[in-house]
Amino acid sequence: MADSTRDLERTEISKRLGALPVVKKVLEKLRIREIVDRHCPIREGVADYTHGQMVEILIANRLTAPHPLYRFDLWAEEFAVTELFKVDPAKLNDDRLGRTLDAIACCIDEIQMEIAIDAVRCYGLSLEQAHLDITSFMFEGVYGNDDPAYPEVKRGYNANGDFKRKQVRTGQAVLKDGNVPIYHKVFDGNRTDSNTLMQVFEGLEFLRAHAKPKEMVHVGDSKLLAAGNMLFLLNRGVLFVAPGERGKGLATQLMDLKEEDWIELPYASESEILKRKKAPIEEWNRYWCQETPATITDPESGQTFQYRRLTIRSSDEIRASRKNRERQMQKAEEELKKVANGIGRYYKTEQQVDKKVSSILEARRVTDYFKVTVGTREDRPYVEWSQDSVAIAQAEKISGCYQLLTNLPDKRTANEVLTIQKDQYRVEQRFENWKGPLEVCPIFLHSNRRIAALLLVTAQALMVFSLIEREVRRELGDKDGYAIGFIGERRKSRPTGTTILYVLRVVAALITSGEPKIDRVLNIPPLVRRCLLYTSDAADE
Repeated sequence: MADSTRDLERTEISKRLGALPVVKKVLEKLRIREIVDRHCPIREGVADYTHGQMVEILIANRLTAPHPLYRFDLWAEEFAVTELFKVDPAKLNDDRLGRTLDAIACCIDEIQMEIAIDAVRCYGLSLEQAHLDITSFMFEGVYGNDDPAYPEVKRGYNANGDFKRKQVRTGQAVLKDGNVPIYHKVFDGNRTDSNTLMQVFEGLEFLRAHAKPKEMVHVGDSKLLAAGNMLFLLNRGVLFVAPGERGKGLATQLMDLKEEDWIELPYASESEILKRKKAPIEEWNRYWCQETPATITDPESGQTFQYRRLTIRSSDEIRASRKNRERQMQKAEEELKKVANGIGRYYKTEQQVDKKVSSILEARRVTDYFKVTVGTREDRPYVEWSQDSVAIAQAEKISGCYQLLTNLPDKRTANEVLTIQKDQYRVEQRFENWKGPLEVCPIFLHSNRRIAALLLVTAQALMVFSLIEREVRRELGDKDGYAIGFIGERRKSRPTGTTILYVLRVVAALITSGEPKIDRVLNIPPLVRRCLLYTSDAADE
């Protein structure tokens, strides 16, 4: 009778599983719990769970329900967190998670470098090419920069031009292999790009010393080689590819180039290759190059280094530059006609006319393309203008041009150098993931210590996100990573971390109440089954 009563009391409940089995498998391969617990141990009997367990929970949350850090217990009750991670949802309160952030803040670099080394080893990641860049994370609410040992939240420059909001600056290094983020560093909100990238580079050097790749090329934007950074890299024998800074000297160098010396490069992006199947050759984006050797001398040691200067010219940029120049010149002429018609009524003196004309040309950035005369005739000011054909021809000659600087050996062709630089989108794409699918920004924490720790957690979540994407592309995709089923109408696409997590969202688990184990997994269509098969142990479980 007692057994029958117990059987009646046993009921099956359904919980969301989603991508949790996939995430759990990657966390185990990276040994994140073990690494965190070794650097941040807790005394036995003081806490129910270790800091390593809490970091796993934080990462799993970011990848399955990335909302502000609030009421983790509700998320854990909705998902099969107890069954997979052996954690009681009632224990996941704000204080417990906050203590974990405080603990891991003390050893951010040690934790992330050990995880990075494990990622390279377990997944066979190639270090041959790393892309570096800087972004900003914005903040809301009241907070305190109460710990001087950690980056301070301050107003500073950002790509959005939003100088009113507080931020921290974050540098990141992303590998070409799988677009996997491998290292990050957080800085004060008012730090400049050129000052920060070298510290990101130093983290990569630590990784390179352990992994010992045959070659590692560092790729960045123009800040990578600014403010003495080039000498820093050359002195250490570090390979780099980055655009040169634009300045007045660049225009002079471009004017000295001979038209007959341009050599066309075969580079074409994937989208360009598809466009060329239908578009006429006049609409193709073609590239030309002229290469010249260059040198730089270290003022301290007197040593002279050689590097390569590649001037690249793009037909798309030529057309865009010409179109913009013509549009701005047309608008400037329309405004100049209004000034001429307003003389005597709105502009009564030569100085007023001259000031207005100058402001129009400067605002439109076409001062060099017009010959303008402002004067007085019969006690009445006048303005006359014409287009400067010589200046326009010079602008056309140097339009669409930029320089790439590199110390790669000569056996690496100009086309290879351009291809490497074109891969810079990889780090920008991961910044979008960091702020988008993982919903890190804006951040509502109130301690700069915990901010640094949370960015460590989300950086590791981004690594897990990227590794899942890499594995699915390798196992389910063709040689170019394309697979069917991740977007509508059974079209081929490269699975992204976002689409993979979206496909997995339907997976659920049947659990017997009172027994923290999964009885059955539900909602596994063929595509989901294949994802689980190659990225987790869910099929066995």
